[in-house]
Amino acid sequence: MLEFDFWKALLRIMITLPIVLVMAYFTIKLVFGRKTMIHHKGSLQIIEQISLGNRAFLVITKVADDYYLLGVTEQQIQLLSKLTGYKPVEGLSDSADKFSHLLAKLTKKGGERSK
Repeated sequence: MLEFDFWKALLRIMITLPIVLVMAYFTIKLVFGRKTMIHHKGSLQIIEQISLGNRAFLVITKVADDYYLLGVTEQQIQLLSKLTGYKPVEGLSDSADKFSHLLAKLTKKGGERSK
């Protein structure tokens, strides 16, 4: 009888665990997917946003035809840079790839200035 209860419990785990994992996956995609969406409000848009830690973000915004890189925390919003000549990158898989592409581009420009 004890062996039957073991196999019954194992079968329950094998059925319910994949269901729970799939539900968790879609919940996480829903919650974190909203942060990378483009938000429109007239001529002001949030193009991309990436979390740097607990309640701190880097945000690329578009105001009219200009792009800005902002640092956003719970206490303040700070203009880090005006992105002259910036064009949103299409075709990269996620926002981390897009930000790493932008960071590499900005670092390259910064390195050229310091020479």
